[in-house]
Amino acid sequence: MSVSDDTGDDPAWFETAEEAPAYDLTFAYDDPEDPATVTIYPESATDRTTWLSVDADHAVSLADAR
Repeated sequence: MSVSDDTGDDPAWFETAEEAPAYDLTFAYDDPEDPATVTIYPESATDRTTWLSVDADHAVSLADAR
């Protein structure tokens, strides 16, 4: 499924970040002074082979994500 796929007429949006489910995630930048990529991965996992990387110009705050 693409992020642009229609998931129906009644999407499960949350009005505030506090209403959204909590996830045990952390992140790292490739260069903290001038980030080009941000990588998100499980904070408590002993195996850090599962991650998601995105171009920093396209990353958004969780509070701004809908």
